[in-house]
Amino acid sequence: MFVNLIRDKFNEEARRNFIYIVNCCGFDSVPADLGTEILKEEIFKEEILKESACKNIKIESTISVKNPVCNKTTWISLIHSLGNYVKPVCSSNKKREKEYNWSEDLKAYRVIFRGIDHSVVKNTQKLVKECGGITVDYVAYLEIGNKYKLFIYFIYILIIRFLSKFSLGKNLLIRFYRFFSFGLVVDKPENIENTSFTMTFSAKSEDKNLKRLKIIGPDPALNTTGICASQCALSLLELINEQERRPHLKNIVGGIVTPGFIFKDSNLVTRLKSKGIKFEIN
Repeated sequence: MFVNLIRDKFNEEARRNFIYIVNCCGFDSVPADLGTEILKEEIFKEEILKESACKNIKIESTISVKNPVCNKTTWISLIHSLGNYVKPVCSSNKKREKEYNWSEDLKAYRVIFRGIDHSVVKNTQKLVKECGGITVDYVAYLEIGNKYKLFIYFIYILIIRFLSKFSLGKNLLIRFYRFFSFGLVVDKPENIENTSFTMTFSAKSEDKNLKRLKIIGPDPALNTTGICASQCALSLLELINEQERRPHLKNIVGGIVTPGFIFKDSNLVTRLKSKGIKFEIN
């Protein structure tokens, strides 16, 4: 994966030069990463769980997109990602998540989200652990809907993944992107004011629901990504100036870090709210 490759290649060099590089600051993966840290903080702030039970906490997020649209460059990136996709190897002592399940909260089927969110949140938990903090398990899902839509989804993914394995198939997918995307992919997305996303988080411990969080925002690909990237940059400038007052950053003198790790105690949430992204905890 590109993100992990860059981290492994440049992290130590960035630290030696006291440079901060914050990766994945768009829709991938600020909402997922920041949302996980916010929910984790809410759980322990209210002392819902004793610290001894921390290891059993799992946070799930489910993405729902209303009136989705996608630009051509995102589609091309997706096709190349599928073509190079390598199935992750699970450790023998860790239960593997099912490819799909029914969400009683959402009243819909959902599938494992194959985006980068899981990897970014996992990297955040590693950084938190290095600083002596509490970590959680995380799973990302994509809401599909009813059984019929679930069946169509798996057939569609099977076809796209098969074609993306071959150069001819990739060329067909890229050249006839409107046909293969059922019109969702366009050169210049229009009417994106009708597009929005909801990311629903739930924290569980031993099958007991602890807390929920919803992040609601505009079109993920253009509006939300632009908002997240710009506000992350402004928050980073403030954090660098206030580093001494941030306990979890005192031992970090640079390097490649994640949004959830570096911005968890910043004013980023306030900034995002001011730009129309909502955070609802219940």
